[in-house]
Amino acid sequence: MKRLIIVTALVASLYAEMTETLREACKNGEGAACSRLGMIHAKGEGVPRDYRKAVAAFETACQLKEADACNRAGMLYAEGLVGERDYGEAAKWYEKSCSLGNGEGCGMLGIFHANGLGLERNDALAVGRYAQSCDLGFAPGCVTLGLLYAKGMGIKKSLAKAAGYFVRGCELGDKEGCLTAGVMHEKGMGVRRDYSRAATYYDKACAMGFENACEASRKLQAMSR
Repeated sequence: MKRLIIVTALVASLYAEMTETLREACKNGEGAACSRLGMIHAKGEGVPRDYRKAVAAFETACQLKEADACNRAGMLYAEGLVGERDYGEAAKWYEKSCSLGNGEGCGMLGIFHANGLGLERNDALAVGRYAQSCDLGFAPGCVTLGLLYAKGMGIKKSLAKAAGYFVRGCELGDKEGCLTAGVMHEKGMGVRRDYSRAATYYDKACAMGFENACEASRKLQAMSR
């Protein structure tokens, strides 16, 4: 018991020292330190969890061009963890993230425009933000854009473009993108029917934990025998 108390006290001391070091580095303009400080306060690592201190640190980091910190600040406002949900304030920080070339920030702006959360509800602007996020390598943005093209929501319907965005999402590691790319190639929707490529996409989705994709791949392999 005594040993446990000593270890606990030592850990607390180390966290306190690290937190103070990060705080000083943040004051000296080190964005990464501000971001890490925000995570410590948000998770309660060695200190009481405090979302207000977390968001203050994330905002400082964002101003120092740490795009991920901008997203975290936006999330805290959107989730109502620093008071009432404030989508307008959240959108402001996602906009900063997007302007720094962060695909997730652009994708969140797409969601906000699509649903009228803190921003004008505008399908065209939502599509533009999703496209921007996809171009920046944010897989969910590509998959969402694929769905919009497939359904013709806020944009002219095009199964060919939809298939292309699903493939892009898959290439970026999105399991839903892989599964849907597989379906598109199996059914010949917007692309030439190609069981081999369909199986490849299904296998990728399967490897990511999509059991339905595993079964779809097995059926295609059985058909080709």
